[in-house]
Amino acid sequence: MSTIALSTAINEITCPHCGTAFTVDAAQYADIVQQVRTAEFETELHARLAEAERTRQTEIALAVANATQQSTEVAATKDIEIQKLKATVFRGDGFWTSSCSLATTKLPCWS
Repeated sequence: MSTIALSTAINEITCPHCGTAFTVDAAQYADIVQQVRTAEFETELHARLAEAERTRQTEIALAVANATQQSTEVAATKDIEIQKLKATVFRGDGFWTSSCSLATTKLPCWS
């Protein structure tokens, strides 16, 4: 941030870089002050926009991580459920059986 040093007379300012004194009228002085304020505003604006973008990117990354974790948890729960269902349908001799055949019994032949 630059500062403009005022001397005892309002019409004379000193350059902060080279130390040279300049005589300006009130309108020129107001223009210089406006330029400094505008430059500072632009710098602050860009800094805030950059911070907002970093915050947005962080929030997106967090949301993706949460979604991935939830998806993994759902998949694990479904895998466990599939294994339980397979265990109820699979017979010990290595063959699959249907739920209908488990519920029925052999009927005697009437011939």
